[in-house]
Amino acid sequence: MVPTYHPSAALYAGRRRGGADIERAIVKDIRRAVSLCSEGTVPEARLDYRLADKIGLVEEVTDLLETSVGRVAFDWEGTDVRPLKNRPLGIAFSWRPGTGIYIPLAAKTALGLVPYWKDDQNRVKDLLRRCLLSPARKVGHFMKYDLAVSETYLGVSVAHADFDSGMAHHLLDENAEHDLESLAMEFTQLGAYKKKVEVYAGARRSAEYDLSQVPQQLLAEYACGDADATLRLYEVFRPRLVEEQLWQLYTRITVPMINVLVGMELRGIC
Repeated sequence: MVPTYHPSAALYAGRRRGGADIERAIVKDIRRAVSLCSEGTVPEARLDYRLADKIGLVEEVTDLLETSVGRVAFDWEGTDVRPLKNRPLGIAFSWRPGTGIYIPLAAKTALGLVPYWKDDQNRVKDLLRRCLLSPARKVGHFMKYDLAVSETYLGVSVAHADFDSGMAHHLLDENAEHDLESLAMEFTQLGAYKKKVEVYAGARRSAEYDLSQVPQQLLAEYACGDADATLRLYEVFRPRLVEEQLWQLYTRITVPMINVLVGMELRGIC
C-alpha cells in the first residue's frame, strides 16, 4: 500500500491553495506504486554490500579506483550534518549498481567514539585520500556536505566531483522532494532501505538521530545503500538533463557553484 491524497483533494484545494502541489504528489505516488508492483525491490541476496574490516580490502578499493573505475558514487556517514561539527563514522563507495563497500573510521565503545583502525588509522586515511583524488569521476547526493567533510577530515579537495544527483533532480523538478530516500523509492528498486537503522539511530530528522548507535555491519549496509542509490540516480538523471536541454546549465553553473559554496562555508562566510 502506498498512501497518498484522495484525488478530490486537488479539486477541493484549488490551484491557489496548493491544489497543483497535491495533484503532483498524487501523480508521483501513483507512479511509485506502479513501479513497485511491476518491478518490485532488489532482493538483498542480489546486493553485494561489504564492510571493509581489513586493511587489505581498503587497499583493494584504492587500487580499483585508481586504475579501473570510470565513475564512483561516494557517501560520508557521520555524527552531524554540519561538516565543522561532524565526526566521520565512515565512507561508502559504489562503482556499479548493486555493489558497495563501506570503510569504517570510528567505532562506538563504552568510552565513546574511538578510531576504528587504531594504529593503522593514519594509513587508512592516506588510502582514502588516494581514493578521493583518483581519476574516477565522483558522484554525490547534495555532495556539498561530502566535499566539506573530505576537506575538514582528510584535507583534500575531491578530484573530478562532477555530478550531484540531488541538484540534478532540483533542476528537473524543483517543486518535488529531493532527499535521497524519496528519490530512491521513486526512481530505483532499492525500496525503503534506510528504515532498518531507525531501530538503533532513532527517527530521521529528529534531535536524537544518532548513526553512531547503529551496529557496524548494519551501518555498512545503510551507507552502501546510499552510495548505490546515488549511482543509480546518476544513470537516470544524466540523460534526462541532456534530453531537457539542462546539461549546459548544470555543468557550467550548478556544479561549479557547489565548490564555491563549500569554500565559503569552510571559511565561515555562509
